[in-house]
Amino acid sequence: MRILSVFALLIGYFNVSAQPYPKSDQIWLLGAVGTTLEWYRGLIYFDFSQGDPVATEIEKPSSSLRFTRSTMCDSTGKLLLYTNGCNIHGGDHEIIENGTGLNEGGYGGDNFCPLIGYQTPQSTLLLPLPGSVNRYFLLHLFEDKPSPVDLAVTRLLSTEIDMSANDGKGAVLEKNTIVAENRYAFGKLTACRHANGRDWWIPLGRAGTADFDVFLLDSTGITLHHAQEIGQMTMLVDRFGQAAFSPDGSFFARFDAQNELEIFRFDRCRGLLFAPQRIELEADESNWWGCGVAFSPNNRYLYASSTIRLHQFDLAAPDIPASKLLVGEYDGFVDFQGTTFYQQQLAPDGRIYMCCTSEGRYLHVINNPNAAGVDCDFQQHSIQLPNITGLSLPNFPNMVLGPATQGYCDSIGLVSNTMDWSGTTGGTAITLAPNPAHTGFEVRTLNGTNLASVTIHDMAGRTVQERTVVAPSLYLETGTWLNGIYFVTCRTEQ
Repeated sequence: MRILSVFALLIGYFNVSAQPYPKSDQIWLLGAVGTTLEWYRGLIYFDFSQGDPVATEIEKPSSSLRFTRSTMCDSTGKLLLYTNGCNIHGGDHEIIENGTGLNEGGYGGDNFCPLIGYQTPQSTLLLPLPGSVNRYFLLHLFEDKPSPVDLAVTRLLSTEIDMSANDGKGAVLEKNTIVAENRYAFGKLTACRHANGRDWWIPLGRAGTADFDVFLLDSTGITLHHAQEIGQMTMLVDRFGQAAFSPDGSFFARFDAQNELEIFRFDRCRGLLFAPQRIELEADESNWWGCGVAFSPNNRYLYASSTIRLHQFDLAAPDIPASKLLVGEYDGFVDFQGTTFYQQQLAPDGRIYMCCTSEGRYLHVINNPNAAGVDCDFQQHSIQLPNITGLSLPNFPNMVLGPATQGYCDSIGLVSNTMDWSGTTGGTAITLAPNPAHTGFEVRTLNGTNLASVTIHDMAGRTVQERTVVAPSLYLETGTWLNGIYFVTCRTEQ
């Protein structure tokens, strides 16, 4: 007897609508201060307000942004506040009220803050509090030494900021609030808009496991929403790297030299990661720094930088790992040190900018990231800055991602996501996720039994797709399907 499951699948779409933070990433604060080297003499405004970025040096003293940095602009694109993981500064570069002492009491805060700022790139994240135009949450990773030889991230902390206080200069309301205690990954702290267009999902990988803790920031603050285990993967001894969501929130990627490149699909309604893939890129495991990721504006391409190589992956390809293309290789250019590849960030001008693993004065640029292969036009050390960039870029999620179609998340309870035939001889539970779907969905058996076929019909009974399968899972693209309800019929080999 063949085991058969029938699912009702709802196809919807996401849109991008106007948000109250459309210019939050107009100014990137680069540079570093706090040492005797000539190049460490100040910070840099990297300003996108006129289209092409303009770099302007700032001579005012400030906290060093050498490793850790998050920046926020107001609705007009004016610098509002920024942090280096130790202090919080306003747009006038003065520390705001109660804005000192972040991460106090831990090894990272007590040992590095007095010298160079917090030491871990992508370990802070500034997000607007949903429902408010003046309040912000700073999320930051707390590093400590559980033993004399063991440096680890042991907490996720939050700090709440009111920028309407002190005539717009701002004040910290609460700081260093413990959100969760666990062994988390170094850095790789990012966020994606909930499908409701207001709240935020923040997935944080647990070190040494295949688990994620997924946090939700809503109008009441931040809480642990759920824990999720990714069965095919285990995060090994952690290294610095980078994580990012695609602009539409349908993909999540993270990359470090120990764990290689990992790509997930993401369900914005429920904050679920699924369809995981790990891709070996032969990253240099001795290099703690040289890994970065960014997505193209059209959501089709993923760029992964691994110290001396830049690869592009086509996320619309049937086999994503097989779509790998080498689009850049380090040319040997030296400025103070070698300008090898590190973190990337999609900018307001549609380009992707990349910093170096050294203290150089140059940025690399992917000028046309929506194009396939070398047509993406990757230019090494093409932008020279007035002084050094530091060892990171500002950490920005996509602030302007709008809500899903009306009713998209509310309809989750109307459709089935799991058919459990495990009590039947030769049977297995079969899952379909995400449901509702946007760009695609995955059908998977939970015990490894192979599927035999998957057939999709529309409401009129017409066959939309029919696939023969000899595998425990199948992913189908739905980007060209009309919105509506479809029936997915799954048969197993048994």
